[in-house]
Amino acid sequence: MNNNRVNISARINNASSTNKILIVIMSAILLFSIFYWTMHMNKNYLENSKYQTLISPYVEVNKNMQPLSVDVHGSKQGNDMAFSFWLKVTNYQSSSNNIDDPLNILFCLSNTVYVGIDKESNNLVTYVQGHSGSTSIELMNIPFHTWTHYIISVSHQYVNIYLNGQLIKSELLRSSPLMTSTYNVHTNTQNNNPNFTAELGNFYYFGKSLNKKDIEILSQSIPRIPKNH
Repeated sequence: MNNNRVNISARINNASSTNKILIVIMSAILLFSIFYWTMHMNKNYLENSKYQTLISPYVEVNKNMQPLSVDVHGSKQGNDMAFSFWLKVTNYQSSSNNIDDPLNILFCLSNTVYVGIDKESNNLVTYVQGHSGSTSIELMNIPFHTWTHYIISVSHQYVNIYLNGQLIKSELLRSSPLMTSTYNVHTNTQNNNPNFTAELGNFYYFGKSLNKKDIEILSQSIPRIPKNH
């Protein structure tokens, strides 16, 4: 009688353990399915944006590479625009700053927007040329030697800068951004500073303002970086 009770108890324990294992496996499958579906939907959400241009999945700045020049005129929607990119500054030493050449340029949009690193500090600077004046906005003490996500959003009134999906700084433009006949995004490989190099990943241009969902998806995207970087 005692042996029967022991056997029944053992069977119950074994069944309970098996059920726990099955629950863990099913939970893992469910979580993976949710993650895959979310990433797939996010990918499609971005790819279906007709105002989006992938400038480059990966580009080195101020190294032995040809500068990129990408026509984004077809992505324009009014004066609003945005840049989304992962940035890692790989080498930086301050150099003499001057009025004519204050920045280590990362990229620019024709003669309208310039984005770069200040030559005397580790500040990310966005310069917007307007119809009746220019606006400069600085993000102080950005991290170097680590991949960090940025969104720079320019509207007809404001420049907003997001760091890893969070709004860090917003500034009123002195005037609406200058309109030009051509819109080309250029990366700069001739900053006249041999002690400055950087890398950009998942570099996008948007010819429109970005909403909360856009920013969330972009800041969670995984940069496609070559293995040796």
